[in-house]
Order: sequence, then C-alpha cells, then structure tokens
Amino acid sequence: MLDSPLEFTNSGIARRDAQRIPIAVLERLTQDYLLDCQHRLQQPTTSATRRIFINNLLWFLRHKELDACGPHELKQFFVYLQNGHEGSGGRWGNPQRTRAVRPISIKDYFANLRIMFRWFVEDEALWNSP
Repeated sequence: MLDSPLEFTNSGIARRDAQRIPIAVLERLTQDYLLDCQHRLQQPTTSATRRIFINNLLWFLRHKELDACGPHELKQFFVYLQNGHEGSGGRWGNPQRTRAVRPISIKDYFANLRIMFRWFVEDEALWNSP
C-alpha cells in the first residue's frame, strides 16, 4: 500500500515513472516543444535540425518496438548513432546511409535532445529529465 497518493505531471506521467516516457506521450510533447521553438522565433535551420533529431529518435524507438523512452533507451539510441550504419539496412532504414556518424554530430544530438528534455521539465510535463 502506498503511503501517499500518486503525483502526476501535466502530461499524466506518475512521479514513480518519471524517467520512462510512453512513446505516444513523447510524440505529443515533441510537437509541443517544436511549436514552442517556432513561437520563440528560433532560426529556421535550428528548428529544422531539432525536428530531424527528434524524428530520428522517434524512428529509432518505433523501429526497435520500444514502448517508452528512458535513460536505457536513450543509451541504446546513442549506441545506434555510433554503429547503426553497420546494419544491412543502413542507418534510419536507408541502405545508402552506410557511413559512420561523426562524433560532432553525436554531440549535437546529445545537446539538442538534452535541451528538449529540460524544456519538458520546465514545462512541467516531466518530473525530471531522463
């Protein structure tokens, strides 16, 4: 029996599940985030880059048939960035993507996704960032 009632964020995630975001919720939150980026008048190239990074993360989660995104899934994603080109289908399911991602690109993914997850916390959609 729980000593206290469950607490939920604005997106309906219970505190005990704070670091695992269901994919459907993540998809909705990313749309809110991208809308906020446009609202803040970010450069079109910045918004386009963030959209690509987010879409690639969502593609990976769906492709691996994962039901949520948390620290473990994000680690898997970053490993995929490093060696996803080695698979028979190439990276992102594109057989033409057979070259390794440069380390600076992986750093850019990390920085942009970290900004997004921190925004989720600031927007009170998550308790903490995975």
